[in-house]
Amino acid sequence: MSDSSSAPDIAAPSSAELVRALSDVLPDGDAVVTERSDLARYEKGWRYGEGRALLACRPRTTEEVAAVVRVCRAHGAPVLPAGANTGLVAASTPDTVTVVDTPTGAPP
Repeated sequence: MSDSSSAPDIAAPSSAELVRALSDVLPDGDAVVTERSDLARYEKGWRYGEGRALLACRPRTTEEVAAVVRVCRAHGAPVLPAGANTGLVAASTPDTVTVVDTPTGAPP
């Protein structure tokens, strides 16, 4: 059994501080998504399920994905990896978390 005292507090992080820190590790200007209208595609499953994302990240490399996870952990922000968003298992809908879109190389 692991010691939970070393786990970060997952209370709602300061979104301004989190956005700043994520913007520092994701150099592309559109890599950190915070606009409600732009987050809509991450907040609803293809078949069913809805949630609310604090923000979404669009890392381009494996290194950027790792950096996003490190920043989110340091800020106590839960992370939900975005997949195909089929809604098959209703696991793609967030609940006030940071959504990390999979790096595909395709434009957002």
